[in-house]
Amino acid sequence: MIGGKISNSLALDYQRSKLEIIVASDGSTDQTKRIVEGFSDSGVHLWHSEIRRGKNHCLNEAMALATGDIVVFTDANAMFDRAAVRALVDGFQSEGVGCVVGKECRISKGKSGTSKSDSLYWNFENLIKRAQNKLGLVLVGNGPIFAIRRELFKPLRNDIANDFQTPMQIGNEGWAVVFQEGAISFENSATSAREEYDRKVRIVTRGLVGFEQHAREMPSLRLFIFISHKMMRWFGFYLQILIFALSFLLLPKQTEIAICALAMQMSIYSLAVLGSLNPWNIRRVRLVAIPFYFCLVNAAAAVAVIKYAKGGRVSIWEKAISVRS
Repeated sequence: MIGGKISNSLALDYQRSKLEIIVASDGSTDQTKRIVEGFSDSGVHLWHSEIRRGKNHCLNEAMALATGDIVVFTDANAMFDRAAVRALVDGFQSEGVGCVVGKECRISKGKSGTSKSDSLYWNFENLIKRAQNKLGLVLVGNGPIFAIRRELFKPLRNDIANDFQTPMQIGNEGWAVVFQEGAISFENSATSAREEYDRKVRIVTRGLVGFEQHAREMPSLRLFIFISHKMMRWFGFYLQILIFALSFLLLPKQTEIAICALAMQMSIYSLAVLGSLNPWNIRRVRLVAIPFYFCLVNAAAAVAVIKYAKGGRVSIWEKAISVRS
């Protein structure tokens, strides 16, 4: 995987003399170190830790090697469109821009319902970022593709995602955070429901820690956008329970709205249960896959809220196997 990522980076449509590639390896026990060292003649630099200390610890150390004015962050399993870096750099033409966020595209593998729903989710996320960009209120980055002015980087906490805390910190300091749709990265969607569930628990747990850390610094409008975009979604499962209960309470009044609302919810949850049982691999059907995915990620977020409330934190994890190249 890392060899393919480096080859992809070397083939970018960007002036080679201005492109500096740094690989941060967090205690990798596979062939990562050997493979990266094989690209040393191409100007690829390696920062390697023998002990696993977490992604953000590695980034803090590797940033000392960076010399360019603009630093692009990405993941080993994310492949860039040839024009991606050029598009990111173009986003800094205005002196007030401190962070440029690229577009993350998920590639569905096979006929997995989870994979198809994951792709749909990220299309929706990009739509939201497009709307936020028009308002000048992009809040956080996309982990596989975002860039910052190097001078604005601050050491990262290990229990908050770097694509959350760095753009958030830069935006809260008054710099513009913009969405550059022409900067595209591609990544395989998760095909395993269990992997997607675990990923969501991790992301929301770290997001809640990030919100706790940065909420007081957020201007009121940015805070409102964050709560409406992220926080309400994280508490969606509890809202589902509340709405379901209220629908039952309104049922004795036999209003058409109450009956229709309850019938729609029963249909969605029945399809989600069917997707969970997955007889005859029926989760491949979008009518089943989407309700299942919706309930799956909301349930994972609910578990993350409880984990966060109990003091649980996530600093080190394993990348989902099914999204690796």
